[in-house]
Amino acid sequence: MTSDPGSFAQRTFQTRIPRIIDDVIAMNDYPPEIIAALRALRAEVVSGTLELIREASDDQEFWNAQARAWRGTSWLALPWYWAEAFFYRRVLEATRYFQPGDFYARDPYAPVKRAELQPNRAPRAVNEVLEHLPRESSPAFHALVRASVWGNRVDLSMLGAITATATDHSLLLVDDSASVEAFLRGARGRVDFICDNLKVIISTNMPTHEMENLMEVDIDAHQREALIPYSSVNRVADSLPGFGIVAAVLGVVLTMNKIDQPPDVLGHSIGAALVGTFLGVLLCYGFVGPMAFNLEHQAREEETFYSVIKVAMVAFVGGAAPQLAVEFGRRAIPSKERPTFNELEEFIRK
Repeated sequence: MTSDPGSFAQRTFQTRIPRIIDDVIAMNDYPPEIIAALRALRAEVVSGTLELIREASDDQEFWNAQARAWRGTSWLALPWYWAEAFFYRRVLEATRYFQPGDFYARDPYAPVKRAELQPNRAPRAVNEVLEHLPRESSPAFHALVRASVWGNRVDLSMLGAITATATDHSLLLVDDSASVEAFLRGARGRVDFICDNLKVIISTNMPTHEMENLMEVDIDAHQREALIPYSSVNRVADSLPGFGIVAAVLGVVLTMNKIDQPPDVLGHSIGAALVGTFLGVLLCYGFVGPMAFNLEHQAREEETFYSVIKVAMVAFVGGAAPQLAVEFGRRAIPSKERPTFNELEEFIRK
C-alpha cells in the first residue's frame, strides 16, 4: 500500500510522482490549459483525493469501474501498483493524448525517451566505468555488477536516473551485489565453464556434435585436475602397509639381538614389532584410504554437475527451447538427487 511508512510505494507518491509531473511540464511545450490540468493532478496526488476519469474514451469505464471503490480516498492510501498505473492513465487524460487535436497521440515522455536513446550515451557510460574500475578484484566486481544493472534504474518513474552516471549508486533500491559475489566465488569453476562455452555458442556456428566434444574435453581436463588430491592421498594410503611391514621386519631384527633373553622379553619385543604392522594397516584402511575415496567421491560429484550443464547446453545448441533444454539436463541428474518433472516445472515458473 502507498500508506506504508517509509516504503518504496509511499516514497514514490510523495516525491517521485510529483517530480514526474514537473518534468513533463518542463520538457514539453504544452498550452496553459494542459499545464493547469497537470498541476491540478499534481495537487490531487500530493494533498487531495482520487477522482475518476472525466474524458470520453474507449477505456473510461474500464478504469472508472475499478477507481469508484477508491474515489475520495487519498492517493497515499491506495494499492501501489494499481495507483501507479491509474496515475499514468490520468497523465494521458491531462495531456489530451486520446482527444482529437494537436496533442492526439503525442507522447508526454518523448523528450525523456530521446535522452535515453542518445547513440553515444551507453558507450560513454561503459567507458566511465572501465576508466575508474578499481584494481582490487572485489571492488571491481561490485562496480561491474552495478554497471550491469544501471540500465534497469532508468524508467519513467525514475527520471533522475536519466542524468545519473553508471557510477552513481544513490538511486539503487536494493544492492545484493555482496550476495552475488559470494555465490559466484563459491561456484567459480562452474560459472567459468558456462561462460566459456556461451562465448563459443555466441561467436561461432559450431555443429552440435563438435560443441559436445569441446565440452567433453573441458570436463576431462577439469576432472583430471580434480582427481589429483585423491591420487596423491591414495598413494600415501597404499604405502602405509609397506611402512608397517618395514616396521615389523625392523622389530624382528632387533628381537634377534635378544634371542638369549627370557620369553617374556622376547614376547614384548615381538609385540612391539607387530604394532608397526598393525599401525600401517589401520592407517591405510581405517583413515587415509577412506579420506582418499571421499576426495574421489567429491570429484565425481563435481563431474556429474558439469555433465548436467553440458547436456542442457548441448540440447539448447541443438535447437531445443530453454525449458526443454533444462529437462534434458534434469535427466542427467542421478536418481537420488533428481527432481521430478513437476518440481522442475514449478521451479521454472517461479
